[in-house]
Amino acid sequence: MPLSPFVLAAGALKMSRLRFLTTFTLSRLLRHATAAALGVYFGPHVLRLWNRFTLKWEVPILIAIWSIILISVGLGFWKLYRTSRTLTVRHPSQSAVAPTEA
Repeated sequence: MPLSPFVLAAGALKMSRLRFLTTFTLSRLLRHATAAALGVYFGPHVLRLWNRFTLKWEVPILIAIWSIILISVGLGFWKLYRTSRTLTVRHPSQSAVAPTEA
């Protein structure tokens, strides 16, 4: 989660610095301790499943990822090329407003 909204809200509500830093530190400690505990407990099982999965599907997944990347880059360059062809260059001597007839 982004931190900025909480910092802004604490400032807007005039929360004391000590209370904010204490709450912030404890919440981050709890969050990271929980993630570490889950990693220690489920880590070997997840790695075993991941290794089994990648042995079977690594080549098709890599082909799909690289195909998506190359198609996206190609589309980006094509759109850039089309956009650059439709733009006209204005010289400083040209007026932005069309002249009116008297």
